[in-house]
Amino acid sequence: MAKSAHQDVLRNGLDYVKDNADMYYACSAEPTTYIEATSTYALASENLSSGDFTWDAAATGEELTVAAKSAISINSDGELTHIAIVDSVSDKLLVVDTTSSQQLYAGNQLNLPSWKMIAKDPV
Repeated sequence: MAKSAHQDVLRNGLDYVKDNADMYYACSAEPTTYIEATSTYALASENLSSGDFTWDAAATGEELTVAAKSAISINSDGELTHIAIVDSVSDKLLVVDTTSSQQLYAGNQLNLPSWKMIAKDPV
């Protein structure tokens, strides 16, 4: 599957992510649940706020850009393969995406580039 979104995101759009996301996780495998993202596969985490998201017009719809994050403390050794955005207040895994695979080591720091989610125009 590699990429996924919670049904609340699918039903309410990307503003739901912007309004409810509060944590960003670097994961060693594709999480399919909140617990997997925040514990089982979590290698590093960072706080998020609505200010970490910006809307831009795209040729085929609208893009919600997630800001780059730098100097994230790595808590566990492992191979980074996925990133997850969660709503820790409601224990929801909101969005999962793949990322460039890299080996992470506890005690080091991680930099994640910005990336985009796209809400496409109707066809």
